[in-house]
Amino acid sequence: MKLKSMLFYLLLISFSLEYSSAQSLMDSLALYHPLQIGNKWQYKYFHFVRPAFTEKYIWERSVINDTLIGGIKYLIIQDKRLDNLTKWLARFDSTNGNYYENNRLMDSTVCTSGWYYWGPVISYNTNVFGVSTIGRHIRYENYLWGIGLYTASSSTVGNVTEDTLVYAKINGKEYGVITTVQEVNLYSPYNYSLFQNYPNPWNPSTTIHYQLPVSCYTTLKVYDALGNEVATLVNTTKEAGSYDVQLSTSNYNLSSGVYFYRLQAGVFSATKKLILLK
Repeated sequence: MKLKSMLFYLLLISFSLEYSSAQSLMDSLALYHPLQIGNKWQYKYFHFVRPAFTEKYIWERSVINDTLIGGIKYLIIQDKRLDNLTKWLARFDSTNGNYYENNRLMDSTVCTSGWYYWGPVISYNTNVFGVSTIGRHIRYENYLWGIGLYTASSSTVGNVTEDTLVYAKINGKEYGVITTVQEVNLYSPYNYSLFQNYPNPWNPSTTIHYQLPVSCYTTLKVYDALGNEVATLVNTTKEAGSYDVQLSTSNYNLSSGVYFYRLQAGVFSATKKLILLK
């Protein structure tokens, strides 16, 4: 009887050690996706579309709260991108090492190399923000152990987007350099806009006002009623902001009549009519 009791307790201890070891492994793997409330990441976003459209800004991701849905705990993630604010759900399943975003499987952390259903998984050693850690490449994304998503990219012919981590605050520890909302203008007051010139009709000069939400290659040209280009007012890369441009008869030999001015900024374009009376 004593022997059976001893065997039972040895089995129980063995099971407990195995369970503890497995749980420690899952806790460790969860650090590829640190989802504690208060954690924050800032990314530099870059978007290039051939031939000349470029978009750049800093956006922020943070874990703001948690919730229970069907008895399962989810973390509420908030993304701030320019003037857009979105929220979504994420969770790490400690029973199998799977990471989900809005219940879509994004990563199986127990797979450290080889081929998963979405593509190759590669683990590697790296140093980021002066910290030696382990990187994990999946699809077009790279995750860092203890920090989270580091880079994400996608590309097609003539179209490239990249997100690169520039700052993180994980469980109170900071990496990189934080950028304030004022510096990155996360809530930009500008949209792509072309306004009616003032005065209109005009003589001898008029002002054309336009706005850009992002840095991009910009042209502002004037055409006559037949579609012939008669003036180029802007032809360069402009930063995000609000601009006024003067059109004057002292700079261009224009006769009375109807003209059209056209703004081309990246993929945005707009045209308005103006009238010159002499």
